[in-house]
Amino acid sequence: MMTSQANIGSSSNLRRPKRTKKQGPAKKQLDQIPVSSYSDPEEALDAGIQLEEKAERFAFGEKALKYYNLSFQVYQRALQLRNGNDADAAYNAARVLYIIATTFTLPPSSLKHLQDAIQLFANALALSVPVSAIDGSPNAFYLDVQYNLASAQSTLADQKQRIGEKDADVQALYQQAIVNLENVLQGQEIVLRRQLEQEAEDRNAEIERAPLLVPEGEQDENEDGVSIDTTSDSEGATRTEYTTSLITPASALETISSLHSTLLALLDSGVDNEVALSTFAHAANNLARAESVFISFPDGEKRSPENEWMEQVAALRFAKEEIDIAKLLRDVQGNISQDLMFYAVPILTQVTSVLEESTKNTFDMATTNGRAAQKVYLQQLEQMADRTLQLSRLTIGHIYSRTSQGANDYVQALIELAWQLCTNASKVYLSALKALDASSNASGSGNTVAVLGTAHSINPSMRRRASLYTGLSTVSILRSEVLFVSGAIDGVDENTRKTLLDNARIYARKALAEVGLTWMLQQPKTTSRYTAPHGGVDSLNVDTEAAMSLFRALIKRAVTLDGDAAQVARNELELFTENVKSIVTATDAEYAPVWLASFGLLSTTGADLRLLNEVIGEEGDSSISDEEKQIWAAVEQQLIPQQQ
Repeated sequence: MMTSQANIGSSSNLRRPKRTKKQGPAKKQLDQIPVSSYSDPEEALDAGIQLEEKAERFAFGEKALKYYNLSFQVYQRALQLRNGNDADAAYNAARVLYIIATTFTLPPSSLKHLQDAIQLFANALALSVPVSAIDGSPNAFYLDVQYNLASAQSTLADQKQRIGEKDADVQALYQQAIVNLENVLQGQEIVLRRQLEQEAEDRNAEIERAPLLVPEGEQDENEDGVSIDTTSDSEGATRTEYTTSLITPASALETISSLHSTLLALLDSGVDNEVALSTFAHAANNLARAESVFISFPDGEKRSPENEWMEQVAALRFAKEEIDIAKLLRDVQGNISQDLMFYAVPILTQVTSVLEESTKNTFDMATTNGRAAQKVYLQQLEQMADRTLQLSRLTIGHIYSRTSQGANDYVQALIELAWQLCTNASKVYLSALKALDASSNASGSGNTVAVLGTAHSINPSMRRRASLYTGLSTVSILRSEVLFVSGAIDGVDENTRKTLLDNARIYARKALAEVGLTWMLQQPKTTSRYTAPHGGVDSLNVDTEAAMSLFRALIKRAVTLDGDAAQVARNELELFTENVKSIVTATDAEYAPVWLASFGLLSTTGADLRLLNEVIGEEGDSSISDEEKQIWAAVEQQLIPQQQ
């Protein structure tokens, strides 16, 4: 199933590690030095940083993993030489372990890495000073550690859910992350408030401060938004000691955005209504604090590192709508019939506005600012497309629950609303694809489709494109629902349904091709040709969502088409099922359980139709015909015959 919930745990959202001082020029062939040979903790820290930076240059692949593993081992050695009492070493080791867990490994290995990272972050936090001894202000490094601790906790909870766990442990992890993010935000608010108070005092005292003119290229803040402390050695050479994240209006918005995502994730973890209501109140208060930042810092962009303010404002643009949809999904007040139109119509209006923007927005992709603006715009399109799709499914599910009571004007209004939502979701996904192509061409990542399962050659743009194609496939399936036929929507008939289902199949196949899985569309072999992608569970989820979307399209076509066309569709479904089977039955591979979990096949409830549990949960049991259910049950038995 598609997961539109953003998680704060991606490695790109980790705040930068604290850097130790450089002891001299970089040593060559650090990977040849035995870890046990380090006797000076400072030297070990410095070597760990150099190894980590080498891993960052490789980014993906075996070499990157090799150097991340080495840097972790060297950081651990530095920590050992300090008898465990070194916040820098603990923090850097935790950060690298987190990257390994989220980029290079899958459950159960990634779960163990994340648990260890959480312990190391907690140790670093305990060894850090919360406030400055000089003025009592919150310590920026302490806030960095706490933010990353929350990231690790939230990511562990998210991965546990991805493999079918929804229990008190998952909820506790989200709640711990929320507490830590709250503490970070409170610290940032204190620092920002003192900045404003100091500025007001300066103005009131009419102190004229000559602006400090810093020549271009010599700013105290680097382009990544970190504060750099330097010192000089006995020979006058400048050495970098450490970096911490700047506390700016943009960094406060980043924490608010992360807290927002984690609150929504908690709501999705199966909490009871009492917890849900308090969480919704917390989420509303969190957005009010974002509004306070906007009001207090109208010049927030100038006060923040380049482009960060724009990115964080964009991340929160649809936050209120996300909360509204979460309320509808839970229906905590039991009055979804009233709330659906109340929430959906404003969202539809906003979608229309976004589509109008898409025809006007032009960006100079030759400039850094132009590329940054394009990136933010693409992010907004993706968010809006996912939210509109989510609301479309919810509306369709509610319609099916009402049609048993007979047709009426309200049901007809809902059908028209659902059609508008689905149609506009499709348009936004197409606009996002267009924006992604422009961004990919400008960055040089290109649009080349990977072939024959070459997962390691796939770049992030290709995975992003695959997700958009999967979204388009799902929307096409929703638009083919029978409730839109027979005069309910002008111009929609059985031929329209068949065309939409053809489109759903094409889009899903394109998604699989983008992630190097074209072999799944060919004659099956006895052994799997699947290679787990880089990017950990998040990247693997792109693969499983595309596969699930094709399953749905093929099954819908098998029961909708007639004669020879129906038989061709069933043959294609059988071929595809065999190739999926080769993946999920590879019991010696870590990726197999993740695939099974993504399809609901590890669930112990609803054993007769695990594959359909989430679809039925969102769209309603009536959206699936009895014939479809029979096919789903047969597919399930092929994938896990031992659970018949």
